[in-house]
Amino acid sequence: LDFSNTSEAFASVVKLEARRLQLQIDNDATGLKELREAVVAGRKDLLLRARSKIMDGGVREQMKEISQWLTVWLQSPELFSDWLDLRRRSPEFRKKFSAD
Repeated sequence: LDFSNTSEAFASVVKLEARRLQLQIDNDATGLKELREAVVAGRKDLLLRARSKIMDGGVREQMKEISQWLTVWLQSPELFSDWLDLRRRSPEFRKKFSAD
């Protein structure tokens, strides 16, 4: 999974969601737990990078945005895809990340 910017993160969360759905179909509780733990760790890393004073402000904003995506995924994975679609279409998102 690549969370280096919002474009790469989008591709990664699509893969993440496909993996979650497959694990759910397979009734693989251990795999779901491991996936969730990996997402929690990734989110923590993103939050650390978002707070870093040595990173560019634009990069920090992207890290905060992507960590928000993962927060929603952790809280409501069933709603995540629809939420992310709406989020990416929002004027706020487009204004902040239009070049990405």
